[in-house]
Amino acid sequence: MNKLKKLFLSSSNMVVVQLFNYVAPLLIFPFLANCLSKKGFSEFIFALAIIQVLYLISEFGTNIFATKKVIDVGDFTGKKTALINGGVLLLKLVVVVVSTIFFILLIKGNTELGWEMFFPVFIAVLAYSFQPQWVFMASEQLHFITLSSLVGKLFYLLFIIIFIKSDDDLLLIFYLLAFSNCIALLISSKFYLTVCKRLPLFSTLYVLWASKESLSFVFSRIATIIPLSGGAIILGAVYSPITIVSYVAVEQLYKAGRGIAGAVVQALFPFVVKTKDLVMFLKIVFFILVLISFSCFIFYLFSVEVLLLAFNLTDTEVINVYNIFLVTVIISFMTQAFGYPLFSIVNSVKCANKTSYYSLFIYITGASLLLYSDNITPVNVAILALINEIFLFCLRLMFFVLVKKRM
Repeated sequence: MNKLKKLFLSSSNMVVVQLFNYVAPLLIFPFLANCLSKKGFSEFIFALAIIQVLYLISEFGTNIFATKKVIDVGDFTGKKTALINGGVLLLKLVVVVVSTIFFILLIKGNTELGWEMFFPVFIAVLAYSFQPQWVFMASEQLHFITLSSLVGKLFYLLFIIIFIKSDDDLLLIFYLLAFSNCIALLISSKFYLTVCKRLPLFSTLYVLWASKESLSFVFSRIATIIPLSGGAIILGAVYSPITIVSYVAVEQLYKAGRGIAGAVVQALFPFVVKTKDLVMFLKIVFFILVLISFSCFIFYLFSVEVLLLAFNLTDTEVINVYNIFLVTVIISFMTQAFGYPLFSIVNSVKCANKTSYYSLFIYITGASLLLYSDNITPVNVAILALINEIFLFCLRLMFFVLVKKRM
């Protein structure tokens, strides 16, 4: 029962973290929609979507392989754990630099802001990625993540309300994001020292180890990110940023729901690694599935009110996209649960990465067919995301059964 209690607390903490990661921007949407012009708001939405992609890239599996490695070592204050942490942090620095440069090149044609975005975005992503979540997950001290994230996001909300007045302040939004993430980093660093009692140690050998371990996760992360955030890019090939702002806004709600579901899965991973209890895992997953399905049903009943309150959107197509995304959130939870946590039971975590590659092929094929047949619409793009999640879930289930039979 102690393990289940720890799992409940861990899940609750991770859910709160994701709520603030995704809901905080949603809370300021109505405020910014009033302060900024339609063009300025669409540029903010587009840039925010890319930053969220950079957040995902900057993790590149560290919450999986680094968490497992620290758990295996078992000594949080030892030299080996410090070397692991140092190797991961140095690799994160390289990844953030490269991905941020790519980000700037990507947004230059879609916004008046250019290289002046590099510094605030780089600091925002670096400060986010340097928060040692893998250490807190391994030590089951996830309330440290919750507290640091909560304080950082509250400062962000407060700063936005105080300082943002018009399109002239568009760049300032991202400096405020960087500053709030730095606050969260400072707090999480204090908590890190509470757990590890020493600073990270840096060694070329452990950077190479982290690079090798992360390689398959990087490609898997990219294979996951493209279907998750590819909708805006696909629509952007046909429509202007101002035209697709409604889709991107609703997509933020989907990412919030998916992120919250994923938070529970993240909390499950250390639990499953330690217990290897398949029956208990399936019971927990089923219970959470019922809760998520019920929550999505409630949001479906109030779909019109939610979209009106959050984004002042009322047209039928946007509501249809929203409802499709609600179904996708449910399937997405099963896809994530039947990924790393499930495959860790049979010690085949990298098998989950392979399934992501196959699903990416399906997504790209579907997107190409939509483009070729001139059927790119927000509803069709949302349906493509749903089909991709269903395919990935079925594929992971099939792979797990095959691996289990071979044991």
